[in-house]
Amino acid sequence: KTIANVEKHKREYYTGYIGIKLNSNLACLFVNLRCAKLRRNEAHVFAGGGLTQASDPNREWEETQRKMAPLLNILS
Repeated sequence: KTIANVEKHKREYYTGYIGIKLNSNLACLFVNLRCAKLRRNEAHVFAGGGLTQASDPNREWEETQRKMAPLLNILS
């Protein structure tokens, strides 16, 4: 099954990039795999993950929780 067939919610944010231009010849780009959408008194936290055929769903969920923990700690 594909993700689109399994998930029943809108995926929204997953990743983006953060760029820093150091000079005219050099820029650094970083992939952001953790983010949050803040709206009024709500926060929606997002973290990237990778599933393969060999993945253990429970371990992947635990890893996702660990990835989101720093953002959740800041927001709580």
